[in-house]
Order: sequence, then structure tokens, then C-alpha cells
Amino acid sequence: MAGQESLNFKLKGRKTGCGGEALVSGAGAFGWFGHQLHVRRCARREFGAEPMDLTFPWAKFAAVCYLWLGEAATAGLLLSQTGKRMAKPGKQREIKSYVHEGEERPNNPPVGLATVQSDPDVPAATYQHDPHIDPFLSWAGKAERTSFEVPTVSLHVHETIDPRTIIEQLLKTPGGEHQLPLFEHPRPLREAIDFYRHRDGWSNRMIAGDSLVVMNSLLQKESMAGKVQMVYMDPPYGIKYGSNFQPFVHSRSVVDGKAEHLTAEPEQIRAFRDTWEMGIHSYLNHLRDRILLARELLTESGSIFVQMGKENRARVTLLLDEVFGAENRVAEISYVTSGGSSANTLPEVADFLLWYGKDRVQVKYRQLYETLSRREVIELFNWDANIELPDGTVRGLTDDERLAPDRVLPKGARLYSRADIASQGHSQTGRSEPFVWNAVTYPCRANSQWSVSHEGLKRLAALGRLDGRGGLRWKRYEEEVPGRRLHNIWRAQSQAQRKQYVVQTARKLIQRCMLMATDPGDLVLDPTCGSGTTALVAEQWGRRWITCDTSRVAIAIARARLMTANYDYYQLAQPQESVGSGFQYKTVDTVSAAILAYDLPRKTVTLYDQPLVDRRRARVTGPFTAEAVPAPSVRSIEQVVEDSEYHPSNIVTFTLGGGGRVTTPTGARSCTRREFVLARAKNSDFPDWSPWKVPGGCRQLEKHWSTMDSHLNG
Repeated sequence: MAGQESLNFKLKGRKTGCGGEALVSGAGAFGWFGHQLHVRRCARREFGAEPMDLTFPWAKFAAVCYLWLGEAATAGLLLSQTGKRMAKPGKQREIKSYVHEGEERPNNPPVGLATVQSDPDVPAATYQHDPHIDPFLSWAGKAERTSFEVPTVSLHVHETIDPRTIIEQLLKTPGGEHQLPLFEHPRPLREAIDFYRHRDGWSNRMIAGDSLVVMNSLLQKESMAGKVQMVYMDPPYGIKYGSNFQPFVHSRSVVDGKAEHLTAEPEQIRAFRDTWEMGIHSYLNHLRDRILLARELLTESGSIFVQMGKENRARVTLLLDEVFGAENRVAEISYVTSGGSSANTLPEVADFLLWYGKDRVQVKYRQLYETLSRREVIELFNWDANIELPDGTVRGLTDDERLAPDRVLPKGARLYSRADIASQGHSQTGRSEPFVWNAVTYPCRANSQWSVSHEGLKRLAALGRLDGRGGLRWKRYEEEVPGRRLHNIWRAQSQAQRKQYVVQTARKLIQRCMLMATDPGDLVLDPTCGSGTTALVAEQWGRRWITCDTSRVAIAIARARLMTANYDYYQLAQPQESVGSGFQYKTVDTVSAAILAYDLPRKTVTLYDQPLVDRRRARVTGPFTAEAVPAPSVRSIEQVVEDSEYHPSNIVTFTLGGGGRVTTPTGARSCTRREFVLARAKNSDFPDWSPWKVPGGCRQLEKHWSTMDSHLNG
């Protein structure tokens, strides 16, 4: 498999009779599951039973692993044996995935095919920080670092992955007669190797590499400035190594200072050093650079969400104020992460989401509502909650009905709220006059007026919408309430379930952010991939996504989650179009006293977190590519010594006052001092040194090939 050399790692075998270590290559987690299937086969042969039930979701993934490893026959056999677990005969659902038609991406090079001619080098990009922001947060080194350079590199494609195609291949050819093509070139080869000059159909992207380098490549090589609708960042909260990195796929237990828990990945070591070399000072530099590039990628209506703990929330808020401007702060969201704390002072049980828009005036926003149970509806209505029985009788709720409405409320009873029908201010047009209904006179409160005219009140009475107990009010029924409007305090405890990564984020958090700030088909970027939760949520809700991480362990875990994920198939707003047309959502028709009184059209509220589901179809992850920043080649010690500045072949010696010999890597020859200077000027085979002059009294000058340091010997 392409790129498998950069993805090798070892995993311990399970104790199932086979034991040992499995060297996993290429597909990473795929190989691990393939190894687990091999273990189960050994256990069946040796013990007559498998160590655990072979449930279909696991079997499906194992089948994919075997196909990936070239064992198509085994994969087909496994799937055929467990196929009855997919669905009952005659009820098997169609497997689908969303495709983003009309969206494009550049044809960046597959690994190993890029050359200097097809993918020329591009100079490093320089970015400027604004030194005149006031007020500002100060830290060591900030004043001296007003700009920074980022290398501009290509992003090389290592794998093209389409789970739906793999599953279809398994179902069509259980015997495995045909090998699945993973790479296809829709254009002539001459154009296919003309990288970054043509456009391909969109596929989502998972990239291994430093987020700063990746974002710079998206800006400089792919011209993606202003193309991203949402950025979600989950940077390290604090300095503990174990809270930021996970060195092994199979273990989330990471202890600071423990040698066996240190990562062997050079990218991770460098990332930890760059982030924490000077403690909080380098941490703030690290974040500021990445937030600046994220801002360049955002559309004018785009949003960035930064997930942060209590340790650095205040500092990062000021940092975001500097980059985005305090006027573009949308909200600070607090969410509950635990039910309690062992602290001796006030327990801190919340973390934070810092939400900024590129332009707050233009920011895209979709209002969400919390779905409420009947008990929660009663809590929302508070003491205005009442019930209407099937015979039209109305009354208040008993204590038991408030606590357990689903169990105690009479069958057919409707909950409603007694909503106010008066507004402030005395009216000179008769709206403050008393209203007579059912032979009872209802005066309007002092310095108030009825919200609708007397004719409107009569219409409300005819509709059965008035309640005269304890003063005149109107009825709003429970089905006319879309839920509790979501605000910036999220009380429901949010923790990731069945964690696979040490800093895995709860899906609900990212889901809410994404549904508030994006629409189907929009592009979402997560430069802190981790276990791939943002990509998983984006895939679930029909958004395009790009994610990256320096850790190959994180990339392997995220790729495995996406490969094996399945989702509900949401009905498209325009079935003949792609997912960019949006979904069909559940809606609620809300009313007000004025709408009912004057027979106006009801206001429809769209519930963006409740799309309609097509139960005839199942959905898997759409096509995505696994890419990487080109890794520097590893050189042997002999090569390093040979190219060292101290190697004899890299030293030039010239004797003053007469002829001499000049030794260069291209050979040695005799020359005079004048010839030597002229050779330099004509850019011959001599090193292109900076101008220098020989101090008086010097008889010999040595110049190192690889440095600009001179050693003058008198």
C-alpha cells in the first residue's frame, strides 16, 4: 500500500492462545483488526470457541481489513457468514453515502509521484502579527516576534478510501475474484501529474502533519482563503504530557514522567517541545500563529470555536480578541463535564467553548432548541402550566402530575401554558378598556393594554384559547413549543462515551456548534484531529471536512472510526441534487396571541437537529483521502559525517602570496589568489561565499563548505 512505510507501529497481541506481537503496517488499525480476526481463528481451531461473539459491526470491519490486506476471499466468506446479522431476509437496507456534487478540490500529488518539475518548490510564507493592538496580552518573546515564516509544502495523498465501494465490492464478489481499485485517474496521465493545476471532485481529507504547515499549504498551494465555514480547535488545556498526547493505539493510560509512556514519534516530540519549551509563553505563541491562519481560511460568515479548560480560558480569550477583534466575539459557552469535584473550595465542573466570528455582523447562525420531555415542558411553563382534559375541563397540575406526568396525567390531557395577553403602556384607542367574556368582566392591568384588539379577543374566545381563571390569559399548547431555546449555558453533562483517545471530545458538543454555524455541504476544518470526532460529526451531518494531526496514532484511530462508522440516512431537501441542497427537517408551527387573533400565517420553526430519516437506507462514511506533509528523509551517521562541514572534502585552503591549490567537492586544482576570486565571481565550481577580505598578516584562510564561519590562521 502506498505510504505504508510511514505508518508502521507495533501492537501487543491479545491473550487468546496465539499471543505474540503483530507488526501492523499500511492500514494501521486495519492490520490490528485483521490480526484480531486471526487470533479468533486460532482460538476456534485450538479451543473450539471464539473468545468473544463475532458481532456484525466488528465482522464488517474485519472483512474490510482482509480485503485491504489482499485476502478478498476471506473477507467475502466472513461477510457472507454474518450477513444475516445485517437485516432480516427481504429487509436489507441500501448502503449509501453522501457525495458533494459541484464541489472541487485540487489534484495534489500522490506520495512518491511528485517531482521538481511537476510540483515545484514554493518559498516559505511570511505572516505578520499586528503590534498595535490595544489592549493586549503580553508574554515573553511576543514583542520580538512580530512575524513568522511557515514552509510551503505539498500535501501528498497516501490513500483514497471509500467505505461504500468496499462494502459493495464485498457484497458483489464474495469469492474475491476482483481486486478493488483504490486509485483512479479520471484524466490523462499527463494532466494527472500536473499537480495543483486541475480540479477533482470533492473528497474529504485527513492529513498527518503540523497544523501550521497544513493550513499554510491550504492557503498558499490551494488558494483556500475564505473557503472554510467553521473551524473547531481543541488545543491542549495545560502542560501535562498525558493530557495532550497518546503514544499507543491500544492504551489511553498515559502517565507523565513514565519512560514507557513517552512517544517515539519525532513529530510528537517536536510538537510538545514547540508548545511547551517556555511554558505558557511558547504555548501562547503556538496558539496565536494557528489562530491567525485559521482566520485567513474562514469565510466572512464563518466561525471559530476554541475548546478550552479553566487553566487558560482567560488568556486564550484575550488572544482571540487580538486576532479576531473583541467586537467579533459571539459567545462564551460553558458546558458541564462532570457531576462533582474533590476540590476543597467551590467545585469547577465546567469547560468552555470560545466562539468568534470573522465578522459578527455576517456570521451564519441557526437557532437550536433542546428537545424536552413532558416533565421538562412543565418546568419550562413553570407555575403557568395547566392541563386541558378531553371534555374541555381545565385545571392546574397536582404535585404528582408535575413529577411524573407520563405516568400520572389522564389519557388525552393536553399541557398548556397560561400566557400573558397584556402589554405595557396605556392605550388611547380603547385597548385598555375592560373585556367581557362569559358574562365576566376582565379589567386590564393599570398602565397596560390588551396585546390584541377586542375583536381579536373575541376570536381567541371562539377558538377556545382564553383562560379566565385568576385573570384573563391565553393558552399556548405544548405541541406549539419547539423546545427550550439553546443559550450559552449547557447544563447537560457532556463527556465522550467509550473513549478511544485520551482527549476525545463528546460528539454532542461539536454537533451543536456545527449545527448552529454551518449548513449541509459547508466546509469544516479541525486542525486538532485527535480521535476524529469533528470529522465524524461532519460526516454524520453532511458537511465537508478537513482534519489534521501530528500524531500517526491519532490519525490511525480517527481513520478506523470513520471507516467503521454508520449513520442514519437523512432525507435530502432536493433528492435529485446532492447533500448541499440541505435536509428535510422536522418543523414546529408556533403561534402568538396576535397570530391567532388576526388569523395570520403561523411561524414555522425548523429543528435543525431533527432531520427526517429514511429507514430504507443505511449510510456509511463518504470518500476521503489520507494525506501527509512530506516527511524529511532519515540519513545514516556516515552520510551526516560525509557531508559535515569538518569533512576534508568540504574545506577550501588557499595560501597567500603566491600560487596554491583549491580543494572543493568537485575536485582540486592549482590557482592564484586572483584566479580564485575571479572563479568565485563567475559562479564556477567554487562555493558561492559572501564577500570577504583577508586581514593583514594572515598567511592562510580556511573556509567551511556548509557554514559562513571563517577560521583565519596566521
